[in-house]
Amino acid sequence: MFFKQNQNLILGALAVLGIFLAVQFLVVQDNWAAAAAKQTQAEAEREHWEKNFKSGDNLLPRPEAEAALAENKKQLLANLATLQKIEFGTKESLHQYSESAAGSGDRKNYLATKRTTLLSRAKDAMQITAPSELGLGDKASEDPVALNLVRLAFVESFFIACHKSGVTKVARIQHFTPKYVKGAPTEAESEEDADDDDSADKKKNQKDDAENPSGSGKLVQFHMRVQVQASERVFGRLLYELQKPTEGNRGYLGLRGFQVAVRDTGSGLVDGTVAVSALISEKLAREFNIALKSDDDPRRGGTKEINLDRGY
Repeated sequence: MFFKQNQNLILGALAVLGIFLAVQFLVVQDNWAAAAAKQTQAEAEREHWEKNFKSGDNLLPRPEAEAALAENKKQLLANLATLQKIEFGTKESLHQYSESAAGSGDRKNYLATKRTTLLSRAKDAMQITAPSELGLGDKASEDPVALNLVRLAFVESFFIACHKSGVTKVARIQHFTPKYVKGAPTEAESEEDADDDDSADKKKNQKDDAENPSGSGKLVQFHMRVQVQASERVFGRLLYELQKPTEGNRGYLGLRGFQVAVRDTGSGLVDGTVAVSALISEKLAREFNIALKSDDDPRRGGTKEINLDRGY
């Protein structure tokens, strides 16, 4: 009786309940599951970030870490400034020995003019006699103008050291192929084998160029061997002067070795040969258009790596 009287109401209530259950299981349940998954993910991310702020042997509070990084940067800059002092010169100080100083004029004529001017200055202002070619004859004459120009800068520095020490005669000057400074000890070629390329070395050099195209982190050595005639005491002073800065606090000619032979026992005159090298950065060398190891012909300014513990 009751059911019949309230049949429509009961059926309506059942319909509403069915719709509610359908919505609950089809929509709300999925949202709850998604919300639970997001909460789990959020908890995992929170735990991951909290690890960065937990104390440990290798962790520091942020203020201390920032202070340590700042101090490290300061030391790196100081070390870099010290290392740069061993370079022979800068773009500005060596400008007159670059092709750009020739302007629109002929570069070979500019090289010849600089060589003549330096020779005259050595003779007139420093009382030093030297070979007219200043080491740029023979094989060196075939090298690029840019390379020979910067070689004149090294010769000038050597003449200044001669003048300060009292050397008045330079008998012979030899220039050699520039070579990259190599830190790790590996087998290196001697000067006599400088023209013989090894295919494995060439592949390695190409790889180095690809990894560091700017060359900002490499140094190139320019070798020079000079024979002088002087007394033993004067020759000793020359060895001292060669290792002093020639431009403020930079401009060293690194002394790599020397040899002395007695010429006259009565006067104490000796024939002294010194091997020196000047360092410039690869970046500066490229700015001066000095051909390096990536060029095809190693005899035209190309470079070969050497070990610091070995000679030419």
